Amino acid sequence: MLNKIGQNIERWHCNKLIQKTFQRNLQTIDTKSAYLMDRLYFREWKISEYGKPDRIIRQSYFKGKPVKGSKIDYNA
Repeated sequence: MLNKIGQNIERWHCNKLIQKTFQRNLQTIDTKSAYLMDRLYFREWKISEYGKPDRIIRQSYFKGKPVKGSKIDYNA
């Protein structure tokens, strides 16, 4: 089951950054979403699990649609 632990919203005029933290079993998931002019620009997921390396997934967007080849998936 996925439970939201916290949320933080930062705004600069019409731009904003939303950070959320979720807990699922032994995993902690930190998400970041950046909006420019109310359109999704960037999104990041950081998945931390007890006893395993962190996993980070990033995705860039142009006019609210994903940019091909921008997905980066690596172990930190």
